[in-house]
Amino acid sequence: MNTPRLYLGIEIKVREFDATMLLACVAAEAGFDVIIGQQRLFKQRLEEMRPGIYLDKSVTAKKTAPHASLRKSGFHIVAYDAEGLAFFDAEEYQKRRLAPETLSQLDYFFAWGEYHANVVREKMLGHEQSIIPVGHPRIDLTRRELRPFYAEEAEALRKKYGRFLLINTNFSLCNHVRGKDVAIDVLAKGGKIADETHRTYYFALREHKRKIFDAFIEMIRSVHQHFPEMPIVIRPHPIEDHDYYRQILPSDANLHVIHEGNVLPWLMAAQATIHNSCTTGIEAYLLERPVIAYQPIQAEEFDIYLPNVLSQRVFSLVSLLECLPQYFNQEKEVRREDDEEKRNIAAFYLSGLTDQLACDRIVEALTQILPIRNSWSVISYRFSRMARRAARNIFKTKAFDAPSAEFTQDKVRQQVFSGITLTEANDILERFQKLTGRFSSVRIIQIDEDLFRLSSIHH
Repeated sequence: MNTPRLYLGIEIKVREFDATMLLACVAAEAGFDVIIGQQRLFKQRLEEMRPGIYLDKSVTAKKTAPHASLRKSGFHIVAYDAEGLAFFDAEEYQKRRLAPETLSQLDYFFAWGEYHANVVREKMLGHEQSIIPVGHPRIDLTRRELRPFYAEEAEALRKKYGRFLLINTNFSLCNHVRGKDVAIDVLAKGGKIADETHRTYYFALREHKRKIFDAFIEMIRSVHQHFPEMPIVIRPHPIEDHDYYRQILPSDANLHVIHEGNVLPWLMAAQATIHNSCTTGIEAYLLERPVIAYQPIQAEEFDIYLPNVLSQRVFSLVSLLECLPQYFNQEKEVRREDDEEKRNIAAFYLSGLTDQLACDRIVEALTQILPIRNSWSVISYRFSRMARRAARNIFKTKAFDAPSAEFTQDKVRQQVFSGITLTEANDILERFQKLTGRFSSVRIIQIDEDLFRLSSIHH
């Protein structure tokens, strides 16, 4: 009998690679043959590969047809939602991210926690038993026993930047790398805008984001002016225009616009982190690091509850300037045990904070999926798909792109997915082996550019 195969795609490398590697290690240890690589490669080639379990990162309307085709090709589909932890409003999230036709094709949907599971159940009527609140591999890496994974990186950042203030931004709606006003069109093209009412909501949200963006720029300038010796690192969202910050902010040795590596070591190294409705506010809280939600402009329909409520909330520039000095000269200890209210909120929204890792819970569920069987209908469908694809490739011509469009596309790729090497993958495996005492039987081989196979020598 063939070893069960699991496919894990990575879209945004700095956000997903480490956590997805942890999940791949757990799955390989459990006996899965794991293929991990760039998400785009799976979109292009997955149906040509041996049928297995494909873990997708979203369940939007755009995924309905591809998932149906994969199922006909003999695949099982499971999913979690990379954006399911922090969203503006449950109804808006259901419109943008949850398509009942896509959800109905899943063997399992892995929710971030009980609240997320309840929101998804409303769109998955008749399949509620398939929704499991497990947490998420990214949250596993914030747990106390796994934080040393980033200890060396955090220490290197402290040595390089000293005692620095980290400002995380998420203004892609008004500062998108493809152009200031293209984000809504990108959402629509991705099937994430349900109707005109939904589109109107996003126009209003964009205006709200513009106001906060302007307030953040003013805040950065003011903090730098009041505390010129304090290094400030601005870390934009992966799909923001990073260069725009460099253009509009003062050129100074203590002002840095950087987006490198996973955010967790930056959160661990910073004296404090400032954000507004950003997932990094949740991650900083889970890492027990000082975190401030700067909310000079508030709108209940647009502010994201969880990252703000788990942070120290500051509502004016004057208040922010008054509170910052306490973080500059000494390490401020933050213990989750000291705030029962926040701890209870986090437990409702997030599973997997204690006991089993989310990765172990996910793999435990995957082992319950019945083996793949190659029926005649599956073989026939796969053959017809491969024949059609081969015919398309014969007559396919490359569309002309203007130089500016090619430059923008290259810039997007570099910010979102800069490539993976075998050395990188093996380094992460070795660090997990030393830290956990697990995965000694797991081996990695490279099977193509940005595509790797993890398996256990014991299976």
